[in-house]
Amino acid sequence: MGTVTFSQGTLRKRKMSDGTWQWQACINATEDGKRRQLRKNTDIPCEPQKTSERGSGRRIQATGKGVRQAQAFLNEWRATLIADEEAKTATAAQNAQSVLEFCEAYWATKTDVADNTRKEFRKAKNHIQHQRLNININDLKAEDVQDWLDIKTSDGCGKTALKKAFIQLKAACAWGVRMGYINRNPCDPITAPRPDTRPKNPLDDEAIAQLNTALNNLRAANGSMRRCVADAASLAMLTGMREGEVCGLSWNDIDGGTDGTMTENGYIHVRNVIVDASGGAQLKPYPKSRKHRDIPMNKDILKLLKDRRELFVAIEGNDLTGCYIIARPETAHKFMSNGYLCHRWSDFIAMTGIKGMEDLTPVFHDLRHTFATQAIAHDVDIVSVSAIMGHASPTITLNIYARWTKRAKANAMAKLDGVFS
Repeated sequence: MGTVTFSQGTLRKRKMSDGTWQWQACINATEDGKRRQLRKNTDIPCEPQKTSERGSGRRIQATGKGVRQAQAFLNEWRATLIADEEAKTATAAQNAQSVLEFCEAYWATKTDVADNTRKEFRKAKNHIQHQRLNININDLKAEDVQDWLDIKTSDGCGKTALKKAFIQLKAACAWGVRMGYINRNPCDPITAPRPDTRPKNPLDDEAIAQLNTALNNLRAANGSMRRCVADAASLAMLTGMREGEVCGLSWNDIDGGTDGTMTENGYIHVRNVIVDASGGAQLKPYPKSRKHRDIPMNKDILKLLKDRRELFVAIEGNDLTGCYIIARPETAHKFMSNGYLCHRWSDFIAMTGIKGMEDLTPVFHDLRHTFATQAIAHDVDIVSVSAIMGHASPTITLNIYARWTKRAKANAMAKLDGVFS
């Protein structure tokens, strides 16, 4: 089928069955050289032609009552016909696309997204560009999607990456249904792949003691970068902060940090986070939950920060405005990327042989889990733990650390042995 064009249209008077007259709109629609006329009554009355009073039988022209309203009706009707035809053309074009082309059309509509989200689009494209999905989007069925997932899994594709690609495909199809491009979402009956998640691997008391010894040895070794890694690890374990939040922390975010008037009653204000982006690490003005939070400082945190501050004062002077805490003192105004910190941590922890509760080598994020499990084990209430960690609600904290909450309750009940007997 070719493109349909519409004439400017004309108006004419039409006599109705009750003897009244109305304006009628007429438009010629042309497709592939063939023309057909479309007619539509406007329901707008007009003055009929009248016989001359002299009786000659001659017709006189009507005055054209209502012609302006009828012309407006004609123009609006023509605009509607053109819009409907454009929508049909767009739908036909979308339906003629392959699955990948259809997804790319959907991604093109997502103009206001973060770099990380756009990176997910590119990764998903590599998985969706698969022989099993090399079909017309309108022919895509649930069994095709399932076959694609099964083949990718059997080929060794990571379940986390495959789940993200499936989510992108499902979102594109949902968009197609909303826009009227396809009739149904073939991904709806399919269950998304479940990634083999790495278990949370906090450190127990013995491992914490081993880690503190190893960190002190790392501080004693020459090199400002080694000191950065050691202090970053201690800060994460003492506060439950994420690696990106630790890297984004500046002396401005510490009560009394810029001028050295820090006290035990002060707070750490978690305001910024370092994230990996396509153009390199970037500073974002909010943590993961998009909510700022304040962490009270205890004696251990205060000592760590005071010791670290002395390194910066020797180079920058007493005013540390704009300096990052986890940075080389000689380049204090430049933050460290969270990816680089985790890489250096991995090299360090592998040499220590330290294992977490799951008998795995701990990643940097496990220091955050260590803080939570130790807080729960020492009877810190779950609401306070949730607030310090920046969870949206205590329910999230309970769901994540339920097994360790049970352990803390068991320890609490053990303390009551013999109390009531």
